[in-house]
Amino acid sequence: MRGTIPSVKYKDVRASKQMTKRILQVKKELLDETNLQIDILYHAAAIALNRYHGWTADEICNFFHKAEEAGEDCTKDFELSMIELCWEELGIELMAEGIEKRWFEVSFLDSEKDLDRMKMDQFKYYQFFKNQIPWVPAQITASILIALYRAADWKPETCGKFISELEEVKFYYKKDPEVLREQCFEECGLKLQENFWVFEEGNK
Repeated sequence: MRGTIPSVKYKDVRASKQMTKRILQVKKELLDETNLQIDILYHAAAIALNRYHGWTADEICNFFHKAEEAGEDCTKDFELSMIELCWEELGIELMAEGIEKRWFEVSFLDSEKDLDRMKMDQFKYYQFFKNQIPWVPAQITASILIALYRAADWKPETCGKFISELEEVKFYYKKDPEVLREQCFEECGLKLQENFWVFEEGNK
């Protein structure tokens, strides 16, 4: 008796392809939002460190190298978020703008949650990336605070105060990355390179 090939409905194949496209699109949206927020928050942090704490260009450059190193802790443990690490080390809880849930109520932010990504279907996989987008600013802010705590020996109280200073700069310049870049170069003599991670000294 000949073997039979399981029938696959055309609409199921089409739906699967559409969802694959949606997943690729939302992953791009997450990456774009990450790059945007790094651009905004790193320039705002540089301005705040110079303006409120008198940090020099060299000190700011060295600091952001340390901030990058802090992020490596999360890549070592796929389940660990920067927000969770910030809570564990500094006791500072960060929230996402417009989101009522706290970080430990969100599965992809809490390493204690039982989340087996290998068993997610396409829709859940899509939602996994989609739900991360509003939390990107908090994740990057957490990496900055952790770096200040570890590399600059700041106390958690000082790190908590810096959140207000960072927000003040960010909103004063209306979260406009271009304006923040210009102000950072004018005020600190620094500008970010295209990869958004390394500072180079400008002509102050």
